[in-house]
Amino acid sequence: PILQSKEEEETDAHDATRHHPPTTAPSVEPRRSIHPRHALPRPDRSGRRRALLPPMQDQAGAASGSGDPDPPPEHAGGEGGSSSAAAAARLPSRNASSKYDFVKVKVWLGENADHYYVLSRFLLSRMLTVTKIPNHVAIKIALELKKLLVDNSLLDVSQSDLEANLFKLMEKRGYGEDYINRYKMMTRFHHQRVPLVILVCGTACTGKSTIATQLAQRLNLPNVLQTDMVYELLRTSTDAPLTSVPVWARDFNSPEELITEFCRECRVVRKGLAGDLKKAMKDGKPIIIE
Repeated sequence: PILQSKEEEETDAHDATRHHPPTTAPSVEPRRSIHPRHALPRPDRSGRRRALLPPMQDQAGAASGSGDPDPPPEHAGGEGGSSSAAAAARLPSRNASSKYDFVKVKVWLGENADHYYVLSRFLLSRMLTVTKIPNHVAIKIALELKKLLVDNSLLDVSQSDLEANLFKLMEKRGYGEDYINRYKMMTRFHHQRVPLVILVCGTACTGKSTIATQLAQRLNLPNVLQTDMVYELLRTSTDAPLTSVPVWARDFNSPEELITEFCRECRVVRKGLAGDLKKAMKDGKPIIIE
């Protein structure tokens, strides 16, 4: 074997490096993620730079309703800036919760206070809308009642005391005896658990579904049953003698024949509604049939 000295090895390595430089990957600077809040503001059409978004406030403090939030700053631009700020101030807050919702208020029922339920602002506002109070006013009255009870440490109240405080707030806003009597009537109705079955009848394309939906929202009834859907389910999933063409779009020889066919289909659909009707009559489940 040929032996090389240390100096000869260093000379050969230097020559190889000079003629064939080593290929190394270019250094790539790691990409930094920039939070949108820390990004630089972009200039608008007028050349001015828009202000950065303010830091997020505490959700509990912002949603408490105990203090009004800071007003939005007025942008330069004369009437256009002030009008946009006023429009933003009129927009309702997306977060409808309040810090008072974290405190439970027990409402006791009966003379001996054997049973109780937890006060719900949502259900109370729904009850107030039944008395023909506007929705936004009903929400404010329910929040004021919850504030009144919590601030005075009335976390265990009777139904009569709750209604007394509620009626005072209603009268303070101009909703007097007529609205109070309607509220008492609906309260008695719910306590008796009387079966409530509402029928919305009419021919096709007369707005039955719209009326049923609005009525369910006003009365806080979640169960709306459409007979057209029951008809289609029976027609597609069973051997019921039903056709895809509605009865009013078919040709009959006489009006009596049309009425006879309509009554026959009603009897078939009536069997499909039997289960929901029995549950409503037995358990007091409210339902709207359209």
